Amino acid sequence: VLWSPGYFASSCGGAPISVIRQYIEQQQTPGQVENRALYPRPEGWGFTAHRIKSAI
Repeated sequence: VLWSPGYFASSCGGAPISVIRQYIEQQQTPGQVENRALYPRPEGWGFTAHRIKSAI
């Protein structure tokens, strides 16, 4: 089992394994800073982290 039942993994298209690995490594864990989103880079490989302003 790669993830606990509280997680969901999906794939779209033919992403290289290096991109998938980077995405997994950048996932937050309960002790990390919240309110962060990962967006695909315009070049088509990798991800860029963006902080999300909380509405609370």
